Amino acid sequence: MNPSKAKGMGGADSSIHQLVTMIQGACGLDTDWAKAISYYALATHGLPKLKKFPILLLEGPPGTGKSTILGILGQITNGPSHIDGSVSRAELRDSLNDTHTALIEEADRVSEGLVRNRYSDQTSETVVKREAARGWNRESLDLFGATVLHRRVPFKDPAVQSRGITVHTRKADGRLKSDLDAFTPYQDYLASLATEIKWEQAVDLGGSRILDTWAPILLVARHLADEPWLTWATNEIDRAEAGFDAGQEEEPAQLVFNTILALSLDDHGNQMLEPKERIAMKAIRHELGDNELRLTSIQIGAIVRNFGLEIKKVGGTQYVYIEGKEKLEAIHRELGLQDEWFDN
Repeated sequence: MNPSKAKGMGGADSSIHQLVTMIQGACGLDTDWAKAISYYALATHGLPKLKKFPILLLEGPPGTGKSTILGILGQITNGPSHIDGSVSRAELRDSLNDTHTALIEEADRVSEGLVRNRYSDQTSETVVKREAARGWNRESLDLFGATVLHRRVPFKDPAVQSRGITVHTRKADGRLKSDLDAFTPYQDYLASLATEIKWEQAVDLGGSRILDTWAPILLVARHLADEPWLTWATNEIDRAEAGFDAGQEEEPAQLVFNTILALSLDDHGNQMLEPKERIAMKAIRHELGDNELRLTSIQIGAIVRNFGLEIKKVGGTQYVYIEGKEKLEAIHRELGLQDEWFDN
């Protein structure tokens, strides 16, 4: 079935409905997530006028339609390129240069730094050295674009995860129809519909990391006057915001603060009326151990000083001076954390 040629919202509604129904028939997604896939595809055609673009994360066990979704997006997005996620970081980086829509299979090993580069045009430009006949040449790359990742696990860094919209795929009931050629006519249709959208208004729908991430597809839904989907998306955004807040302890400052707080407890793990006067830096380093952020002593010291805590050396040992419960409460509020030591 070809998309409607009719102009105006009636024709758009009809054609988008056809596309959503076809995606559901091919992947088994519910209506709202099938719409999210459709709106994401439409938004890729507005890329030249956008400053940030969400990563689409397809997460789920084998046999749940992730590859099928990639195949569909390969038919309807702006300048799609299928990329093997198992290649080296350098090969992947070069493949992303000036690629509008990167569709990456087996992306569990993809560098989180490259994903961060793709998200925003402010972080997308990089310079690499290429060996030449005489010495080295410097080449500028632009990594900004839409990225769809076929993954099985979330990112380690919650800040990277928050730049994505996660579709959790599951085994569908009944038989699925995966005729990818049937989706081909929708590429030109979505490109045409994209010219009607004022993409510069996406910035007005942002304001937080999660909202910035969802803004392009929220703008699509607003253009299509899809109020029920916008209500659904608001609930998804609220859940994503809560998940991001819960993962903040993995950020360097939160990780160090939580370690200091833990070391302020007595040997039985009971809450203390007042924290210890000081904590040895080596105890903080030991407690952090081989954390995923691999913080060095210099980094830990810089974070501690940014908290406004003093570090002094006494008898050859460096100590962090806590300065009392009120100081910890002030840092706790600044970081926006929750802990029963303060919240009870």
